[in-house]
Amino acid sequence: MPITLTLNEFQDMIGRWADDKFPNSEPSDTLLVACEELGEVCRAHVKGKLGLRGTPEYWEEQIQYEIGDVLLTLAHFCHKKGFTLQECMEMTWNHKVNKDWTKEPYQGGRIGAMHELVGRKIIEVRYMTDEELMNEGWNGERAPVVLVLDNGDLLYPSQDDEGNGPGALFGFEQKSGNNVAHDAP
Repeated sequence: MPITLTLNEFQDMIGRWADDKFPNSEPSDTLLVACEELGEVCRAHVKGKLGLRGTPEYWEEQIQYEIGDVLLTLAHFCHKKGFTLQECMEMTWNHKVNKDWTKEPYQGGRIGAMHELVGRKIIEVRYMTDEELMNEGWNGERAPVVLVLDNGDLLYPSQDDEGNGPGALFGFEQKSGNNVAHDAP
């Protein structure tokens, strides 16, 4: 049965349903379910692409069903967090549509415009403060080296491109021909 709703109406409908069916659910529980549902979208895509245990039509239908589950669980998560899907979509869309993708291409979370670093000067080298560690969600981790640039920007190593923890700064010393590493104290 087709449903025609705005995003806010959709979220309100899901929120009422979820409050009734899952009254004690926490936002973190709901987010984990959304991740699990996205995994099911991926599973259906892979099975269909490889032609495993089902027809391509069956897996296409499964993809659509699982995308619906992802949307339902994300609507429930937003409801629990006090966000609206509409606000989330508008925030993201306004950022994406107004970005000059020729000057700032997406590079998997990396600095898209490396030219912004050219000509910058390092004015200070220090360790990350406890407050900076906390802002990154790295509480209790060893403080990495921070390079402070002349425009106030801070550069510091991360263990990966998602910022899952502090990392070590590596380099190459031209004079000696040796690799150098600078880890936290």
